[in-house]
Amino acid sequence: MPASMLPLKILQWNMAAAPHARKPKPHPNPAKSAAALTALLHDHAPTIVALQETDPAILAQVKLTAYDLQRGPMGLTTLVLRQAYRPVRNSDIRQRVQVVELDAATPGGAGLLVFNLHLPVLYKTELERREFARVFLLPEMTRLRVLGQPRLEIIAGDFNLPPYDEIIVGESGLFANRDLAHTNKRRSTVGRPIYNTSWAIFGGACGALGSYHGPSLAHGPWQVPDQLLLDPRLAENRRVRVQVLTKTSGQDLHTPLPFGYPNKTTASDHFPVLVTLDPLPAAGAAGGVQT
Repeated sequence: MPASMLPLKILQWNMAAAPHARKPKPHPNPAKSAAALTALLHDHAPTIVALQETDPAILAQVKLTAYDLQRGPMGLTTLVLRQAYRPVRNSDIRQRVQVVELDAATPGGAGLLVFNLHLPVLYKTELERREFARVFLLPEMTRLRVLGQPRLEIIAGDFNLPPYDEIIVGESGLFANRDLAHTNKRRSTVGRPIYNTSWAIFGGACGALGSYHGPSLAHGPWQVPDQLLLDPRLAENRRVRVQVLTKTSGQDLHTPLPFGYPNKTTASDHFPVLVTLDPLPAAGAAGGVQT
């Protein structure tokens, strides 16, 4: 079946080990965390999986039969569904961004340029995190985005910043727009904007009020640091579905209700986020967003 007729699914998950910490911290329950990831792969069969804060103790216990595992720096790992894409190159930027170039497994399909990133929370303020991205990451990412054409890009990761931060939405930043129709029409002297699917999470219609909960955070306890940004061409003639996953077929990923926060003891302090791009019927119009 042509790739254009198959769903494209992207899973983003910070797994809550901390190999990047000054004193690396193993996950408190690697077996349960690995079981959760194995179940997510089985339940949803994502095409691309961007993981942060993982470690060998977790990955060694995950059933990855259908996936190519691409290891990156500082706990970053990208999984690629073999039947859909073939890895061409795997590199990194400043120990914070993994870059995986992919060719389609079927002739004539578009390749992908996948950025898997984790902005440093060790920079204590949003301003410092923003400047770290602006000075050290964005110039190299921009260069690779140009060189990577005609591959279509996916930027996934834990930004430790909200989707509305200026480094994400601004033309001098990632230029990520919240509205797909507007993104398709927009042009700029600095390039074409990309589409940030993660705005759909606000309001709780995607399964939870956010992907991370921290009661002392300035923007409110529920946050959306886990984001998936897409080349808008990936959504052409497709319906976009965004889900915050709070359980698998084998276990809950949340603490006991009614609170239902991400449960680091058994899985992670972040919920996984799944974006599915479903092909529209042949007579369908332009893509849209569904939560």
